[in-house]
Amino acid sequence: LENPEHLNAMLKANPERFEPYLALAVHLGKRGDMDGAISAFEKADELSEKAPLGVRRQYEYESIYSLCLAVAGFQHIVKGDGGVNALRLFQRGIGMNRPFLAENGHLPNIYLCMAGIYLDLRRFDRAEECAKEGLVACGAAQRFSSDKKLFEQVLQRVSRLKGKGNSPK
Repeated sequence: LENPEHLNAMLKANPERFEPYLALAVHLGKRGDMDGAISAFEKADELSEKAPLGVRRQYEYESIYSLCLAVAGFQHIVKGDGGVNALRLFQRGIGMNRPFLAENGHLPNIYLCMAGIYLDLRRFDRAEECAKEGLVACGAAQRFSSDKKLFEQVLQRVSRLKGKGNSPK
């Protein structure tokens, strides 16, 4: 399914089925086009509701979709085009399949980014919540000792900022 012509033919032949959109989403995700992949996942998600349950269960795409959302969030941070957009993508990814992100060790990085964004937005309570969730995720993964230190630093910074009378905008 890596062949774009084959993907286009599948989409034209089956525009009301979710499988071609799922294949397109995976293809675009592998190419690094996370925004395109998310659009294709959304269409697949919409169309999958019409498919019989047995067919839907064959394709556990929530895992891939959640990872795609997280990667898109990271891309937004790297591009510097808006922390709020990244937050929304991270939140959607966690909502889509938190267990998958946890099992594969992605949650600590997601929560660290979210905590940093909330600090920038001066939303100290939310930054604190994300740092605490990140510590829990690090403990569950049992392999992120350096990340634990970063989360502890975030919590210390939140405490200092709260103590200085800084209030959210």
